[in-house]
Amino acid sequence: MNLNRIAKLIAAGEIPLLELHAVDPMIYVVFCKEGEQLRPLHDTAGDVLKFRSRFAALQALREAGVAGVQFVHNSPYDEMIGLPSARGPGAAMREFIEL
Repeated sequence: MNLNRIAKLIAAGEIPLLELHAVDPMIYVVFCKEGEQLRPLHDTAGDVLKFRSRFAALQALREAGVAGVQFVHNSPYDEMIGLPSARGPGAAMREFIEL
């Protein structure tokens, strides 16, 4: 799955469920949710599509016609500051972003 395919799905009236994951402070990856599985989007060479900023990822999604995306920031620690319910390994901040 790539951004061109996402744009075609949207044009056909389908709304794919997408998540933007902050993998690293400088790496953002978009995943398409298919059932219970998350599959990363790929670039034209077939490699996992990576963005160097959240802004760049959101801009590319906006240009593809995406109306909103679930932003996920995972924490390798036992807590996420500001989210008292997010405790334990794999705690994640989730935020829906309208484009």
